Amino acid sequence: PPPPPGPAVTGYFWTGANDYVQSVDAPLGFLTMGGGAVGGGGGGAGLRIGEDFSRCSTDECETFGNEPLFKSGGGVCDVEDVELWAFSNL
Repeated sequence: PPPPPGPAVTGYFWTGANDYVQSVDAPLGFLTMGGGAVGGGGGGAGLRIGEDFSRCSTDECETFGNEPLFKSGGGVCDVEDVELWAFSNL
């Protein structure tokens, strides 16, 4: 038999409220999706990943109109896995 259904998945799309879709704050060592880096404006980051890809955090974000993606651990967690995609013109 098929496995039981997992938790519902919610997608968050660009709201057009700002252009902080993805940014890098090299001095602080963050890659952020939404909201911009620390001090960059646009609300909190929807997802912020540390430079060594071992820790991440989440917050409300104007860019995608999302609530924190998880609430446990005060919005901070360990990263278990990262999948990266690249696109190019063929």
